Amino acid sequence: MKNELLEESHLTYAHKVWLEGVKVGDIAIDATAGNGHDALFLAQAILSETAGELHCIDVQKEAIDATRHRLKENLSPEAFARATFHHTSHATLPYCRPQLIVYNLGYLPGSDKSLTTKVATTLQSVKNAFDILAEGGLISITCYPGHPEGEKESEALLQLSSNFCDVKVVRSNRKTAPFLILIGKNYFS
Repeated sequence: MKNELLEESHLTYAHKVWLEGVKVGDIAIDATAGNGHDALFLAQAILSETAGELHCIDVQKEAIDATRHRLKENLSPEAFARATFHHTSHATLPYCRPQLIVYNLGYLPGSDKSLTTKVATTLQSVKNAFDILAEGGLISITCYPGHPEGEKESEALLQLSSNFCDVKVVRSNRKTAPFLILIGKNYFS
């Protein structure tokens, strides 16, 4: 496992890594759709009017609705038609061979902060994600250790990631700051 110190925001760093790993026509999954910001970023990177596939997953209907609305407002009708919305747990991933699977853990910004991603379903989801990930693909996990469930989830994910060969952990020097776990399938090697 490689460790790296963040010299920019975790989101700026994540976006750079995502763009390095995908191209128009690829398949990606936003496993925690939230308000749709990551989904829109991914859609603009991989969807065209004739190619690409984006799966947006969230257990909260409010999140799926917000993501659907954001994509519909910002994409052409043809590109929007290439996005699929799944109102379910992130432990239930669609079967496909994505090049990139993105997690932005924690809670839905602007909503009930007591509704968070949970350790058990997140660990199951990441295991499932690795199974369906395309060769040369990447799983990007943004962890938020600044709240109690997020701290447990972050520790569990760090422990799980030690089981994989192709892993990079990117964090700032603040203990409770968001950080990234990047798990590749022959991505970094």
